[in-house]
Amino acid sequence: MIDSLLVAFDSVLAYYHTIPHDVVIWIGIAFCISQSAMFSGLNLAFFSLNMLELEVEAAHGNKAATRMLSLRQDSNFLLTTILWGNVGINVLLTLLSDSVLIGASAFIFSTVFITLFGEILPQAYFSRNALKMASILTPLLRFYQFLLFPVAKPAALLLDGWLGKEGVTYLREKDLKRVIRKHVEADEAEVDHVEGIGALNFLSIDDIKVGQEGELVCPDSIIRLPVKMDLPVIPDIERSENDPFLRLVNSSGHNWVILADEAGEPLLLLDADGALRAALFDKDKAFDIYRFCHRPLVIR
Repeated sequence: MIDSLLVAFDSVLAYYHTIPHDVVIWIGIAFCISQSAMFSGLNLAFFSLNMLELEVEAAHGNKAATRMLSLRQDSNFLLTTILWGNVGINVLLTLLSDSVLIGASAFIFSTVFITLFGEILPQAYFSRNALKMASILTPLLRFYQFLLFPVAKPAALLLDGWLGKEGVTYLREKDLKRVIRKHVEADEAEVDHVEGIGALNFLSIDDIKVGQEGELVCPDSIIRLPVKMDLPVIPDIERSENDPFLRLVNSSGHNWVILADEAGEPLLLLDADGALRAALFDKDKAFDIYRFCHRPLVIR
């Protein structure tokens, strides 16, 4: 078994020596450009989404977001791995290109080819497909974390001590309202106008003073009555349209009527529509006007 492995290894070495030196270097350059593209793209992909967006996507069962979030838990180690890897690859790329190119050709190769294929194109693509590419390349990045651990981890610990761990940045209420408004205005968003306005009103509840809510009470909707204990004494009602109390309730012209004491202190709220309907049109059923009364919440 060992003899077979040694023979195979010798065959590989023999084949390697038959490959021209320049070809090997160009293969190395191509590999370095691919790794430079990966690192520059991943730097943008991993940090283009904030922790809150990733947690929301992961909570929805997005496996790509879950894998991406696992690396973002130690964001400083992730960052230092990408930067150390990118710098190391670029240095190696420079050394290899200098060995086969000279003068203007080396300058053009470095500034045009490497910048285009190692920076611009991968970053443009990764920025539009951040979750997908970060998820696909997570195993390879974990390999680089293992490989670069001796230099990347100490740098990450230094950043942890200086800047602290990355946390979740939550939106302030006013910023959240702006986001909802933008979703309401956008035709392609899933939030329609009614849902958006409802959410905005709900967020605004705790910002509105009680005195700013409600409507002015019309004097015609207040009926003053004598009081017994803590309830207004409603006179006996004749279930006809000529009953004085029913006519008084109807004359207010409001859906709700305030039953107050003689000093004007509100005691009960009467559902005028329900009471009049039951008194005049449901005569086959027992009628108790107090069933249509509710205790008011009075805030001074």
